[in-house]
Amino acid sequence: MTAIHLVDMDSHRHKYGVRSKQAYEALKRLDGNLGDIIQATKDAGFEQTNFVVLGDHFQIDVAKIHLNKLFAINDWLTVTDKGLIAMIGEC
Repeated sequence: MTAIHLVDMDSHRHKYGVRSKQAYEALKRLDGNLGDIIQATKDAGFEQTNFVVLGDHFQIDVAKIHLNKLFAINDWLTVTDKGLIAMIGEC
């Protein structure tokens, strides 16, 4: 078994944005690199090789994250009598 971690697209999405020109160019490179790996395997005589391709996650571009709002909606935090935010169990 061989594991290969191709990080080009992930890196470019983090740096330039999910739908950036750089991310789409990295996706094309990823597709080409995977094709090269498959072809090299065939050229080496391994015609009956199985490939499993996985992604570690997806992502979206986010400008702001409002965790306190999310936590409050789910009753995961409370506001103390001094106006401070406390996690459940810390009040």
